[in-house]
Amino acid sequence: VRHLEGEGRTANTTNKYVGLLRQVWSAILPELPNPWNKIERRKGEAVSRRPLTKEELATVLGSCDDELRVLVLLGALLALRLGDACTLRWSAVDLQRGIIQVIPRKTRSRTGRTLALPIVGALKNALEKRERGKPGDYVLPRVATDYLRHPTYVTDRLQKLFTDAGIETLADRERGGRRAVSVGFHSLRHFAATMMMEGNVPQAVAQAMLGHASPALLATYQHVGAGQIQSAVKQIAAQADGTATGSESDADKLAMFRKLAETMTAKNWRAVKAELLAIE
Repeated sequence: VRHLEGEGRTANTTNKYVGLLRQVWSAILPELPNPWNKIERRKGEAVSRRPLTKEELATVLGSCDDELRVLVLLGALLALRLGDACTLRWSAVDLQRGIIQVIPRKTRSRTGRTLALPIVGALKNALEKRERGKPGDYVLPRVATDYLRHPTYVTDRLQKLFTDAGIETLADRERGGRRAVSVGFHSLRHFAATMMMEGNVPQAVAQAMLGHASPALLATYQHVGAGQIQSAVKQIAAQADGTATGSESDADKLAMFRKLAETMTAKNWRAVKAELLAIE
C-alpha cells in the first residue's frame, strides 16, 4: 500500500488493489485470518466533472464522426447517461413524432418511469443521417459494441475527442498525485444541467431529467409531465446555440393535443390536463 501511494496512485486505485488481494487471500487460504481485512479504505479527494462551455461543445461537434456526434448530442441535449446513450435502440426513437423514449437504468428500479424526450435541432439532423435499422438494433452499433465489451473503450474515444479539440481534460489534485479527470462524458450532462439553470427550468423538471432521485423527491417527479420535459429540452437547445429553437407549427401542436387527449381517462385526466396546458 505504501508503494502504491509512493507512486502517486489515487485512493480509489489503492482500494481496488487491496480489495483484489483480500479476495485472493480468501480464495486460497480461507482457513486463515485475512490480513487485508485490517487495512482501512483510503479516503480519496473528489474531483467533480466540469460542464463544457458552449464554445467547447461546438468545437467537439465540429470534429466528431457520425456516431460520436449523436452520442455527444444525446448527453448534451437530453442529459442521457453514458450507458443509456450508448445502448439506445431504434425501437426507442420515433423520428416521425420527434420523440425518444427511455427508462434510465439508474432510476429504473426506483421509479420505472419512461422519459419522453423531444428530438431537437442538431440531434434531429444527426439521427436522420443514420441508417435506420430494425427496432431491436442499436442506433450506434459500433459504440454499443465497444461499451458492452467495456465502457472504457468508449470513454477513451471520448477523452481523445476532447483532447484533440484542445480541451484540457485533467486537473491537479490539492494533495498531489496523479491528475484527475475533470472533463468527460459526464461533462455533457453537466452542460445540460447548466443550460436548464440558465433557462430557468423548474428544479423538479431538471431533477426528473437528470435522474437525481432521492426518496424525498420521487413523489415530486411523478407529477412532472411530458410537456414540461419537452419544454426543458427545447430550452437546453436554445441556450446551447444562443438562438430560439423555433416555434412548432399549428399542425404539430394539434397532433400533440390529439395524442394526449386520446390517453385521457377518468383516473389520469388531471395529469393530462397539466401536460396540455404546458404545450406552448
